[in-house]
Order: sequence, then structure tokens, then C-alpha cells
Amino acid sequence: IDKVGNPVVLGNVKELGSWKSPIVKFSPQNRTYWRSSPVIISLSSVSGEIQYKYAIHVSAKPLYSLGGFGRESVLHGREERIIFEGNGNRDNRMLNIERNNQFDIFINNNQLPRLYPNTIRDFAFVDYIYNSVKADNLKAKVLEYQHLLILHNDYTISASNLDFIADRIDIRLNKDKRLFLCFLLGHYTSRRQVSFYELQNKFQSDAI
Repeated sequence: IDKVGNPVVLGNVKELGSWKSPIVKFSPQNRTYWRSSPVIISLSSVSGEIQYKYAIHVSAKPLYSLGGFGRESVLHGREERIIFEGNGNRDNRMLNIERNNQFDIFINNNQLPRLYPNTIRDFAFVDYIYNSVKADNLKAKVLEYQHLLILHNDYTISASNLDFIADRIDIRLNKDKRLFLCFLLGHYTSRRQVSFYELQNKFQSDAI
């Protein structure tokens, strides 16, 4: 993405740039996971659904050369443009105002042929939810994980594997993170189509 431009989000409200101004930008968390700072939208000024889309903002990049009398003149350059995800208005997203986090995957189009979802090797949403578990939000994070299963079932299941759980087991974890790992372990074992599932010897279940 860095070679093309900067990832942004635009929408039909002023806080999202009114489809024109890329004011909400993303910063990379890993190779495929980008996150913006929190965006506060005044619902009192909104009528109807809040629509949004992700996009790549390509900044203008003029090229200069010295002209006569020491003046600079523009030879040619790159025009500013915004490459929206998806294909037209049919791929507009509707903001779920009941949720603090939107876990979305960029919708590819023929302008960005290399950005295919199957190139995701480090699906980070599960890790983000786990890292945000605190003493007062365990139930909310369990519900958030279940919502993630609805949105991206295969990716979520693949990321919530036994290695993910085992790598995070630590006797120093607080109770809520241990309970969340137990919840993930329950999901993992329930997907095994056997009546009895025995964990590997190296799995330190006593730590959770």
C-alpha cells in the first residue's frame, strides 16, 4: 500500500471528509493491519445512514526543474487522486454506530490488482481484541469476538488456533485475559468433530 499511497476512510459526514477530504488516515500496525485514531461523529447532525468506504489517497507530486532567471517551472508530476475500494456505490459500507470498532477488510478492485484478501497472512483482529481485554470489559470483548466470527469467520477461526492460545499463556496474566483464552480454547475444541479432545502435552493448561 505504501507504494501506491496512504490508506484513508471517507464518508458522507463531515467527520469523514464528506467523500472529498481524506482527513481520517490510518497507520500500519503490521503488514496487513492498519488502524485510525478514534473518530467522534456527532449523531445529532446526521440524518439517515452513515456511509463510508476505505480508499487510497495518492498525493500530488510535482517534479520541478530550473527555468530561466533561476525560477522553477513544473515539468510534469503526479496528480492527487483518491482510489476508492470496491466498485461504485454498491460497495458503500454502513457504519454500525452500536460498535466502537469496525473490523473491515479492504474490497479490491481492478485499480489495485495486487490487494487481494487471500494475501492476508497475519489476520490481526483477534490479537487486537485479546490485547484490549481489561478487568471491566470481558463480556464486551467476548461479544466483539463473536461479532468478528460473523464478519470474517474463516480468518477468525484460523487466527484463533491452538498456537495463538499457547503463545499467550502466562501465569502473570490477569484473570480476565486467562478467562478469554479459556473462551477461545472452548471455541477451538468445540470445532473438533470428536467426542473427546486431548490437548498436546506441551500445552500448559494449568497456567489458565
